[in-house]
Amino acid sequence: MTNRCIGLDVGERHLFGAIINTDEGSASVSFSPDTEPTAVLDWCTRSEPQSVAIDAPPAHSKGLARVGNRRVAEEQLGIGGCYGTPRLGSTLPAWMAMGMRCHSTISTAMGQPIVDLDGTGSVFEVHPTYGFRSLLGVEHDAERVRCDPKRLLRPKAPRGAVGHAQRVEILRLLFERFGVTWTTALSEKLLSRLDWTDAAMCAALAVLRVQGATQGVGDGTEGTIVIADPSQLGDLVPRIWEVVANFPASSRLAYRALRVRRNTSSDENDCAVLRLGAAGLSVLSEEDTLSALRGQQSERQIIFPVGVRAIGRQWMERAARKGFWLLIAYGRLKLALRVAEIVGVGRRELTPKEMVLGANRDPWPSIEQSDYWLRCDELLDDLDLPATTVSTRRGDTWVPGMPRNQTAWLTARINDERLRERLRVIDASS
Repeated sequence: MTNRCIGLDVGERHLFGAIINTDEGSASVSFSPDTEPTAVLDWCTRSEPQSVAIDAPPAHSKGLARVGNRRVAEEQLGIGGCYGTPRLGSTLPAWMAMGMRCHSTISTAMGQPIVDLDGTGSVFEVHPTYGFRSLLGVEHDAERVRCDPKRLLRPKAPRGAVGHAQRVEILRLLFERFGVTWTTALSEKLLSRLDWTDAAMCAALAVLRVQGATQGVGDGTEGTIVIADPSQLGDLVPRIWEVVANFPASSRLAYRALRVRRNTSSDENDCAVLRLGAAGLSVLSEEDTLSALRGQQSERQIIFPVGVRAIGRQWMERAARKGFWLLIAYGRLKLALRVAEIVGVGRRELTPKEMVLGANRDPWPSIEQSDYWLRCDELLDDLDLPATTVSTRRGDTWVPGMPRNQTAWLTARINDERLRERLRVIDASS
């Protein structure tokens, strides 16, 4: 008997569909021929699937979470900000309204008159990012369901980033388990657009649910998000873990879609310097800013809001690939942070704090949104070095120190051998 499992990645004006057909010992993957919503919904119902996994909530929040504008599922997974589901009567983001339309339309077409909230019906909610992360391990405690506890999965954006390639490798291993033949065309399809990658993960979660290898997160009366259950996947999880953990930057060249034009004027040994102004982060003094950073050393992650008009793409790529060092200066060099991820798109669309912090302790109560948020995994707080410890580029020349009257993100090179060695030792031990 053939099982047809569909995954839908939901956008404001487009839907991206993937279908996995599984039979005894074999399987195939195909994609919706269109992305126009009505056409995709028609394609979905014509395919007569046994299950449909949708990347969107089925209904409004009932306000059961302890804090914030979220459902219990979102609170437990750490989803917040613009991805939190509003309560009944509140305005929905356009993409979320589209997602609820998908749940209602497909449920009715499949003879499921009441939209499923507990994740056990033929139409159910998934979240592709947490689907990918759950395949790297899931830890439960009283308040949280922590997926990818070792934080091996890099951010998926931009298209072609290491995180995107990691996700395609995870799908390759999953499809191998299902019996799908991996082809160049399939690889290129998944690498051509993040939406196709997410749609394929949604469909894969539908297959895993049929196989009894998923679990639900949340309260079944307001919406359950289905993720993988790694305890039911045997040796697949260590294989995925190994591939993702050891994903080398050089492997990017194996993917035609991943080739990125590099800034040849920068050097891999360069670091960045952020010089605080007299007001620190505007609403905080410079000393309060430094104290907030130092106070996070006992946390599992260090989050830092940065108000910079634009951060170059090469820094985002380096953060995702292997991290880089950012020196914080106020008169003298005060701190060194190793940046592992940059979240945000600059001033054209400020990023709310909830998207980054989730349920973690808030070290920045005075700041609700920022141009960028830096997620850092190391902090050196005992620096007190002169500005001439670094050289910054001015035109085509490297000059010791920093330009006057400039509060900005600066590319720098470290002149002090002792500091360079300290940073090298930390990098080598990570």
